[in-house]
Amino acid sequence: MIGRLAILALVLAAVGCNDGPRKANIELRKQVADLEQRNTELERHIGALQAPTRTPATMPDPLPPQVVVTTGLLFGKLTAIENGVLKVYIVPTDKFGDEIKAAGTFTVELYDLDREQPRVQQWTVDADEALGQWVNMLTIYGYVIELPLTEPVDGELTVRVAFEETLTGRTFTEQHEIVTD
Repeated sequence: MIGRLAILALVLAAVGCNDGPRKANIELRKQVADLEQRNTELERHIGALQAPTRTPATMPDPLPPQVVVTTGLLFGKLTAIENGVLKVYIVPTDKFGDEIKAAGTFTVELYDLDREQPRVQQWTVDADEALGQWVNMLTIYGYVIELPLTEPVDGELTVRVAFEETLTGRTFTEQHEIVTD
């Protein structure tokens, strides 16, 4: 009987001293902790994505003075008609008159005030399309919007641009005279 108890004690001691199950347990606990941390991060990320976004209707009015928004538009000197295309060089400006890159939708109208029906043509350039027409190189900083004409024009013309800023939803309008040959 003592021999059997001694063997059983040796077996239990050997099993108790084996680090295999303990190491596996520790490794599993580490993996669980890592997964719980990742899950918490993902839940935070999902919460941020589901949080209400600020829209022009929910933005404070007036806006804090640190927020840079459009307050006007400035035509570039190169605005002209070339080869049947109206090229509008225009840039939004802030409250200091500085040129800024602001997203928005453009409505461009071309007028010949000598005609009975003065509006020659109208175009709309949505915000996504407009961002693709932003230029920042050498002396050009702003939108260069190229619009094909459906009919030839000449003489003194007026280009009217309305810009609806995406951030605030406000619309700004400016016009510019051009002369063609």
